[in-house]
Parts: sequence; structure tokens; C-alpha cells
Amino acid sequence: MSVLNIGITGLRVAQAGLMTTSHNIANASTVGYNRQTNIQASALPNYTGYGFVGQGANVSSVQRVYSEYLTTQILGAEANVGELDMYLRQAQQIDNLLADPNAGLSPALSEFFQATQQVAANPGSVPARQSMLSSAQALVARFQSLDQRMTEIRQGVNTELINEVSVINAYANQIAELNDRIVRATSLAQGQPPNDLLDQRDQLIRQINKEIRVSVVPESTGSYNVFIGTGQPLVVGTTAFQFEAGGVSTEDPERITVSMLTPSGAKIDVAESLIQGGQLGGLLSFRSQTLDVAQNALGKVAMAIGMTFNTQHRLGIDLQGVAGLDMFTVPQPQVLANASNTSGADITAQIIDSDYKLDFGANTITRLSDGTVGAIGATPPFDGLTINLTSGAPGGTDVFIIKPGNPPAQRVFGQSDNTGNAVYDVVGTNLQSFPSIASDYRLSVTDGTGRLSLVRLADNMIWTATDMADLQTQLAQDPQGFLLDWAGAASLTTGESFLIMPTRNAAKNMSVAIADPLKVAAAAPFRTETILSNKGTGKIDTGSVIALDPAGIPLPNDLILVYHGTPDRIELDFDADGDGNGDGAPVTVNFTPGQPNVINYLGMQFTISGVPAENDKFKITLSKNGVSDNRNAIALGNLQSKAVLGNGSATYQSGYGQLVSYVGNKTREVEVTGLAQQTLADQGEMMRLQLSGVNLDEEAANLLKFQQAYQASAKIMEIAGRMFDELLALGS
Repeated sequence: MSVLNIGITGLRVAQAGLMTTSHNIANASTVGYNRQTNIQASALPNYTGYGFVGQGANVSSVQRVYSEYLTTQILGAEANVGELDMYLRQAQQIDNLLADPNAGLSPALSEFFQATQQVAANPGSVPARQSMLSSAQALVARFQSLDQRMTEIRQGVNTELINEVSVINAYANQIAELNDRIVRATSLAQGQPPNDLLDQRDQLIRQINKEIRVSVVPESTGSYNVFIGTGQPLVVGTTAFQFEAGGVSTEDPERITVSMLTPSGAKIDVAESLIQGGQLGGLLSFRSQTLDVAQNALGKVAMAIGMTFNTQHRLGIDLQGVAGLDMFTVPQPQVLANASNTSGADITAQIIDSDYKLDFGANTITRLSDGTVGAIGATPPFDGLTINLTSGAPGGTDVFIIKPGNPPAQRVFGQSDNTGNAVYDVVGTNLQSFPSIASDYRLSVTDGTGRLSLVRLADNMIWTATDMADLQTQLAQDPQGFLLDWAGAASLTTGESFLIMPTRNAAKNMSVAIADPLKVAAAAPFRTETILSNKGTGKIDTGSVIALDPAGIPLPNDLILVYHGTPDRIELDFDADGDGNGDGAPVTVNFTPGQPNVINYLGMQFTISGVPAENDKFKITLSKNGVSDNRNAIALGNLQSKAVLGNGSATYQSGYGQLVSYVGNKTREVEVTGLAQQTLADQGEMMRLQLSGVNLDEEAANLLKFQQAYQASAKIMEIAGRMFDELLALGS
């Protein structure tokens, strides 16, 4: 090859360098652009007798300065940033709502108990009672307002899901289209990379990755296959699989689901666990980890206030002497059968809000709220109630009152005439047994034998059982606060499922059940009296109600208590004929003079202290009205500081405070983690720009370099031309 041809190759290489450099400069501000560089190589030399003589240079390819490793790092960080950013924006709504000093629950709760204390201070005041009912209405309205706002947030999540799916579909279609263009361009260029198309596709991958975490598998043809989750296809070659959102979940009608449409038109629901990262993953994570938990926790507090207040209110009597009614209407847990179920079976769930009477003489346990009777030691346990003997042994006719809703060590009251020395503790299907993080549950049939699986959705805790009886027994040992059972003529079939929502709708559906202020049960159903003719110093206190034992409350007749010495004892006997004396069938309890003696009998508790004289009497009578009696109102007011949740660890206020703290901590956790991920994403992008970005100073230097190379090649051609002219001149 002549010197002229060598000069021509130099011109071409320099011109290509100038064009690539100019292209870099022009795209310095183009988002996603990777700096391009020419791959230059020397031409094959010619062999001569004195060695190989070069034939110039050529450009073998134009390539991007690109790092797959850095790109993968950036994709991971940006998917996390997208998820946490969306999560944070949603969680802040609930955090601001619950922590607001005016819109939160705390002011309404405080005002309600202040009104209750006013009734305790003046039990005969109708205005005070009316104020208490008005405060109860305000409390219920606050619960409903908070729940309504959470429902609106839930609806907003559904709308956001639809929008996100539309964006993802658009990106998937564009990626599939670019795959086609890239394959065609690569084929036409005999394998040379279409760099600008590759940049556009990479930028689309980054954009879709911000919406949902994706993984990319390149093909030998140059196209990208894009997957989500554990390998579910989103883009395969030139085919884009479309998402669809807006369908109502077969499990929960308040949720919309995300489905994938196959090229054949089939619709496949995508499990939420497979949708991770990005804005879409953030929405689903927020809904399951914060929104569901917050709404359930709010319902748990509402249910705790309603049920425990009702229980205590029923222990009193109103101004007209009538037994107290429920103050609040509290909904029971809701169970939703999956829309795809075919058997027709129904699962029921309930929270048992009752005291119990354990009677060893009759070998029965009685639910005192409605008189339902079960056998001691039945399997599965009666009402899911687990009664454990801590020490001692019961007598053959011993009686115990069980209050599962009380804090530990305050749940079992032995009747004072018991002959045994048994000590019991108890857990059951009640508010005390609810887990600290309120949750929904999914019950499903796992095989043809009817084997069951119960999943606590907040943390994926699983119970497996051979049948419902086995599951009930397990839940009695590991109580979740509710009792499960099933009804229906048909058996459960494999794959059927039920969504159990113990507390989600409690705040929304709670209401005040009493409108008449006269029906506020501020008084206790009995009165105590120390007989004036007594000669000793013995005194009986005003007493209180433990439980509504039908054998004692309401009292069928006056109960006469008589002290006798040697041995010291109190004899209790009903006065059926009204002569002021017992009727001859006394019950005897031990008595220690000079000390407070607490006596539990027929659901009543009272204390006799001092030193009675022989035959000194005390009397317990039925209360005819509650005009000047505030004992039950005081007990109602004391509920404000009673540990009614978390196995005796949380009051109403601390239960709500736990909710506020959970949402606040979760919001802060997401915020801090998001900042860290943003830093990683920024660092990754900075490293990418250092490697692949356009440096205008460097490109300016390259312009000068290629300009000089062009000029030098032109000079070579000029010299070659002169040499050729000289040769022609020599031959003329």
C-alpha cells in the first residue's frame, strides 16, 4: 500500500475520532448516555524482504464505555430508593394523623374518662350522666374518623397501584420495541453494537426498575429478557407481558390485586411477595406492613374500650335499679370466605368477652355472659380457655370465678368457703391474648384430608393442624385472642381459604348503645350494712362485684353474716323469711380477728375488719336503685389505668401509644433507610459518570488530538502527492 493510502486511512481514523468526540459533546447532557470511544487498530502490514511494512490504521468498532457491574449496583439501590420513597410518603400520612394532638385519639379518650369521673363524683346527677354519654359519642366519632381516614388512604393506595401498573406496562412495551430495533440494527451492522439504542434501553431499564425491581438476562442476539420476583417474565425478546390492576381480590374486597396477562390473554394473579422493590413494591409493603397493622391496632383499642367498659358496666345498676346494659356496640371479628371457595362451608371467629364460673362440685365451667355450660377438661378447651393448676389441689365442691380479661395474677378468685388450696392461672380467647402487633389471619385447607394452615399475616407465623379441633387446641395453648369454629353441611376442600379480621372493622362499626342517661349503671347491685346493735368493732366495707354469678347477683334475699369464735369464723346464710336471721343452711368461712378478711362469695367481694363480738351480724341486701351509689362508676373510671391489653402490660392509652410509636418508628426507619439507599444510589451514579460520563475538558482535548491527527494525515497525503509528481517528472 502506498504512502497515500496510509494517509487516507489516517484521515478516516481521525475523522471518525472527530465524529465520535463531537457526538459525545453533543450528548453531554443526555440522560443515560454512555460515553463512546473508537476502537482503533493498525491495518495488516505487508511483508517485504526487510520486514513487515505497516499499511495504516482503521476503526474496528465504536463502543460504549459501560460497566455492567456498576449498572447492577445502581439498579439495586434505585429499586430500594423507589420502594422506600413511596413507602415513606404513604406512611407519613398515618404518622401525622395518629400523632396529631388534636385529631388523634388521646384527647377524646381523656375527655370520656373525665366525664366518667364526674358521674362517680355525683352519681345522682342526670346532666353528668348525659355529659358522659355525649363524651362516649365523641369518642366513637373519633374512632370512626380515624378509621375513615385510613380507609381513604387504602383507597388511595388502590389508585396508585393502577397508575403504577400503567407506567410499568408502558416501559415494558418500549423495552420490547427497543429489543426488536437493537436486534435488527445489530444484524444489519454485522454485529456492531447500536450504542445509542443500547443507552435508551438501559435508561428504560432504570426507569422501570424504579417502579418494580427487575433482573435482566441478555440474549446472544442482543435483546434483553426482563424478569421480576423469582423469575416471572416481564419482557421476553420482543414480547411484553402486561400487568393489570383494578380487579377485586377474591380474598379481601377492599384490596385490588395485580395480575399478569400472558400473550394468550390468560390472567394470572401475582402474589404480593413476588412484587418487590420500586414504587409498586413500596405501595404493597406499606399496605401490608403499616396500613393493615395500624387499622387493626386502632380496632383493637376500640374493641378493648368497648368490651371492657361493657363488662364493668354490666356489673352495676342504673338509677332505676335495673342491671347495667352494654354501653357500646362492639362488632365481632369478620371472616371472609374466598370468592373461589366451592364447598359452602363457613368459618366463624369470635372474641369471648365473658367471666366464667368453675364448679368442681358439678364438674362444669359456665360462661357467665349467657349461661352456656361446658365440661371441665374438655378437648378442645371450652371457649379456648386454658386453665392451669399452679399449685395445690381443689376440693371436691370448690368454686372459682375466672376473669380472663384481668391482668395476670388477678384472673382467678376462689370462693372463700372452698376446702382445697388450689391456685390457678388462665389464658383465653380475649383481648389480653391478642399479639402486640395486631394482624389479620388466613385459614386455608392444604390437602384432601382437611389439613389446615393458619397464617398470621403480620409476621407469617404459621399453625398447621389435622382438623379444626386440633387447631382449636393449639390456639388454646398459643392464644391469639379469638375462637375459631366452622359451620356448614359441606366439608372444606383443598385450596379453600378464609380471611380472618379480628379487629380491622371494630373502630368503623363501634357505636354507643345507650341513649338514656338514666341507664348509666353507676351503682353496685348490692349494699352492705353493719348492724347497729353489734358489740364488737367489726366493720364491713361497701364491697364490689367480681362477676355476675347467677347464684348471688341479683341477690334473691338478704344475706346475713354472723361472727362466731372458737374457732373464729363467719357464717353466711340467706334470710328467706325476712326475720333478720339465716334460714339454717349457713356457709362457713375462716376469719382472723383484727385483720382485713376478704370474702369472695357468689360473685361478690367484701372485706370485714376489726374484732367482732360473738353473734355480731352484718347484712348484704339488694340495691333497689342507684341514686347515691357511685361504686360502679368508680370502677368504670379506674378502667382508664387498668392493664387490659398485652397480657396485662398495656392500658387503653398505652395501647394507642404503642400504635403511634409503631407507625412513628416505622416511618422513621423507612426514612433513615431511604436516605442510606439514596446515598448508595448517588455514589453508584457518580462512579458511573466518572467512568461513562462525558468530560467536556477531556473531549475538548480529544478534538485537538484528532484535529492534529487529521492535519498530519493530510500532510502525509500532500507529501505522497509531491513524491508522485516527482516520479512523473523524472519519467518525462
